[in-house]
Amino acid sequence: MIEFKSVIELNEAARGLLEGHFGEVSLEAEISKITKHSSGHWYFTLKDEQASIDATMFRGANLRVTFEPKVGLKVVCAGKLTLFSATGRYQINVLSMKEAGAGDLDAAFRALCARLEKAGVARRNINGVLQKVGARPLPRLPKRVGIVTSLSSAAFADIKQRIESSGYFLSKFICFDTLVQGKDAPASIIEALSLADNAGLDVIILARGGGSKEDLWCFNDENLARKILSLKTPIISAVGHEIDYSISDFVSDHRSITPTAAIADLLPSKDALAQFIDTKLENINLACSSKIERAQNRLNIASLKLSPSSIKERLDKFNLNIKTKQSAIKLALDSKILSWGHKIENLKTQLKAKQEIFETKRSSVSVFVGGNQAKLDELKIGDKITLKSAYASKEAQIL
Repeated sequence: MIEFKSVIELNEAARGLLEGHFGEVSLEAEISKITKHSSGHWYFTLKDEQASIDATMFRGANLRVTFEPKVGLKVVCAGKLTLFSATGRYQINVLSMKEAGAGDLDAAFRALCARLEKAGVARRNINGVLQKVGARPLPRLPKRVGIVTSLSSAAFADIKQRIESSGYFLSKFICFDTLVQGKDAPASIIEALSLADNAGLDVIILARGGGSKEDLWCFNDENLARKILSLKTPIISAVGHEIDYSISDFVSDHRSITPTAAIADLLPSKDALAQFIDTKLENINLACSSKIERAQNRLNIASLKLSPSSIKERLDKFNLNIKTKQSAIKLALDSKILSWGHKIENLKTQLKAKQEIFETKRSSVSVFVGGNQAKLDELKIGDKITLKSAYASKEAQIL
């Protein structure tokens, strides 16, 4: 028999045996209740169909959990079995937690990410997060905004409240109801996106509140991803919370960390809108002032041109210009007439010279024998000859 002096001594011995014998263990179970203490520690119960066990997860460990643990969620926990000495309560101190089936889902998620990268439709940014290639900018002042979500969801209620509180009055919001969870959700979302894309919108918001990995899995559907890529309208993916990433985030033009954040990202604040309007008014005033100033300058110039002194100056300049042109025309005509006179004198001289030659040749006679010109000293008695002058021709015979 082992004797103990106190309950705490017994409990401490039992804790030592329990921890030393089992070491680290892992189990799959469902969370049945959970308390998150102000210290940051979690206290909850894990159960299955036949039994339950108390569990703790201290702050240093639970900071690494990337999802929201809640009642009814099935999880896989790894940790150490221990015993709380003060109460003798047997429990597990959880060191890591993931959603049940998360390994298969994570593998499928990574595989789809790899296919999108290989297809060249998404690439890693400097933080290693996938982003759409060729993402389009969001409109600065959207006039027609489509919201694709479940109209009965808390996310839609939050969006409406955020729109109303924004005070932004320039936009018209058009809602497209769809399933956002379950096996039929991808087809429903695709149909709603098709309607929204053909509604002449400036931008579409695809929204869904937070949930487990399984709840949000419909937004990792490959057909949905390709539908989002084919949209002609810019789209915001606002699915889950800041820590939640889905394929829809990677293929959309913009990712907002929550549905309400999408409204904040898209719509300007009251102050920003007031500043925008003030800037536009200032630009309009400056443009009007500049236009009026230019018109006034033109009017002043026109007034100066129409003043008596200006008109006289312009008339004097005009008359001087006429006189200058008259002088130039007269000088040109005189030069031309002088040139023509010289040409006429030259022609007269040439004509006179030709007349003298003509008169000289006019009285001369040429002798032809048999059609050929012959010299006078070569003629013989009996030759028949032709005498030709400039104006006459005679036949003769040498006797």
